[in-house]
Amino acid sequence: MKPIFFTLFLASIAMGLTSCSAEKKFANRLRGTWEISRYDVNDTRAAARASSDLGTITFNKNHTGVVEIRNIFTDNRGNTGSRSFQWSNTANSVTINGDYADLSKAWIVITNKKKFQLWKSTDGYNRIQEIELKR
Repeated sequence: MKPIFFTLFLASIAMGLTSCSAEKKFANRLRGTWEISRYDVNDTRAAARASSDLGTITFNKNHTGVVEIRNIFTDNRGNTGSRSFQWSNTANSVTINGDYADLSKAWIVITNKKKFQLWKSTDGYNRIQEIELKR
């Protein structure tokens, strides 16, 4: 009976270490400046909301960042421009906290590549949002 518990204990530690490693690897990959190349809301107004050249987003090592917003993105007061935010991540999600209502939320990472990221989220109104980041 003891070997089973020992094996389960080692397996749980290994899974925990792998998860932390994946989180750290993803955080390292995010660091730096990304171009927000596309933003889309999957609803009847998608054509009006899909856009390109939306700005840049920079993820710093200390889990802070700066987003430079152009075109359709605005902050909670309707302004465009540069704003600070805080971020956190898991192995397959990113959470952004800041003034930008369209960006400040938890995002599920669909594609995680060195020069391309595709994330999805919802806006609370049964609409799916997609954002593409490119280096």
